[in-house]
Amino acid sequence: MIKAENLIKIYKVGDAEVNALGGVNLEVEKGEFVSIVGASGSGKSTLLHILGGLDKPTEGSVYIDGRNLSEMSDDELAEIRCLKIGFVFQFHNLIPTLTALENVELPMIFAKVSTEERKRRAKKLLESVGLDDRMNHLPSQLSGGQQQRVAIARALANNPEVILADEPTGELDSKNSHLIMKTLSELRENYGVTIIVVTHDMEMAKYADRIIKMKDGKIVGEIS
Repeated sequence: MIKAENLIKIYKVGDAEVNALGGVNLEVEKGEFVSIVGASGSGKSTLLHILGGLDKPTEGSVYIDGRNLSEMSDDELAEIRCLKIGFVFQFHNLIPTLTALENVELPMIFAKVSTEERKRRAKKLLESVGLDDRMNHLPSQLSGGQQQRVAIARALANNPEVILADEPTGELDSKNSHLIMKTLSELRENYGVTIIVVTHDMEMAKYADRIIKMKDGKIVGEIS
């Protein structure tokens, strides 16, 4: 489903160069749940952003379902990000003036889904993450864990094949962290999506089928 070949990412910081990735190779099978762990600055978030087409590598290639992201136009990348990949971030990124239902509907507007179908699908997704009684609440009326579940439902709005989650439990307490990871596991089982989670928390990483460890911009092994 996802294949990364010799990914190198160098950032310019003034006159200095920062090597964020130093030749990363990775393959993730369709329907697999993978965690990427490592200390702050190990390159795990940079890798996730490149896998999702949010950033471009200095060298190397990423293939999603056999398609090379580096050969795509900006419009083609935008389409991939809209329809094939769902993103979940640490800080939810919900629109504060929209209800939970409207936040989940938003990606479907960009995908030109009809109003009736948008509402039907958004309701079903919120029900699937246990928020059927919070659909008409604003983000400010929801707990941090509930907001993150809205973000997960939104990530699934356009039936993506891949979910990329960057520290999805980073701002949550232990109880809500486990709830979010259980929700991701259940959605993988129910929808068959491929999930890659970046986390610094080994307890959360253990929900995955496979745990990949990064250090200094490189994959240094797997943790069983």
